Amino acid sequence: MNTAGQLPPLVQCALLHYQFETLHPFNDGNGRVGRLLVTLYLVSQDILEQPVLYLSAYLKIHQQEYYDRLQQVRVEGSYEKWIAFFLEGIEAVCNMVIDTTRRVQKLERDDTDKMIAEGAGTDGVSFIRLLLQQPIIKINDLEQHLQKSRGTVTKLITLAERLGVIEQISPGRRNRKYAYKHYVAILSEGTEL
Repeated sequence: MNTAGQLPPLVQCALLHYQFETLHPFNDGNGRVGRLLVTLYLVSQDILEQPVLYLSAYLKIHQQEYYDRLQQVRVEGSYEKWIAFFLEGIEAVCNMVIDTTRRVQKLERDDTDKMIAEGAGTDGVSFIRLLLQQPIIKINDLEQHLQKSRGTVTKLITLAERLGVIEQISPGRRNRKYAYKHYVAILSEGTEL
């Protein structure tokens, strides 16, 4: 991992993951740590600015092939097939990240436009931007982050709820929690496997 080599970084990353999974150094959590190493390695090599690569989704979907490819390297030395599989996974996940980013950007534009069209103005824009940072909120959170009165925040929540931007996720009327439901749904895709 820390040796500069002649190999392209993604190929080196594939080998790093294979080696870690083969060593299997811990009693529990090797898969999670091995997948996390992929992302952290790519960040350390300045290939990713942020750790946004979620290879786990791809490996879960192709779990049997994943295990088979790792085993083929161990038994037959079939590195090429492993590396090809790994790189296909990286490509697929990158395309998923691009698609997710585009969908989130469209959601932000659409919801901001809805709030502005209904008269929320700059408070509506700030509200949507806050939801992108903190998709589960309470009224107190909004008051603090937006530095607005309870009345203004309550109006924003009522409007956003009426427009279908957020929904209440806690029971009752006290300490209510709201979720930016469409945003959470986009970010949750593929994690339910």
